Amino acid sequence: MRRVAVARGEQEQPHPVDLDVGSHLKLATSAIGRAYLAGLPDRDRADLMAKLAAREGEAWPAMEAGIAAALKDFRALGFVVSAGDWKREVNAVGVPLAIGTGGLAFALNCGGPAFALPAERLRSDVGPKLKRTAQAVRGALGL
Repeated sequence: MRRVAVARGEQEQPHPVDLDVGSHLKLATSAIGRAYLAGLPDRDRADLMAKLAAREGEAWPAMEAGIAAALKDFRALGFVVSAGDWKREVNAVGVPLAIGTGGLAFALNCGGPAFALPAERLRSDVGPKLKRTAQAVRGALGL
């Protein structure tokens, strides 16, 4: 199960994040996937996690632990972190973005090379800014 990237920002220097619009990212290990899961109603998240468990097999316990840590971060901080979980050399932060009351769930994320975005910077700087960005988007939509 994966999320699809629909937009992307770039920087001038080369970096190990090889994503383009339409790229697929794993729900269980990517910041955007974990943010999406955090934004789902409990029942929907449980259903989706059962499907992930069946699909991922032996890899599931480690993935489930990462999701549990992300959900704990979300409850405490309002965002999730994936530090080397999707790709060892990539760190990212994500926030859910619920639109309307019809169950439309989206997520925003910001990530990059681990050397440029250490986990502590994601938690202290980037995560709070991304959380405010999601709030601004919801505000601009009148939600």
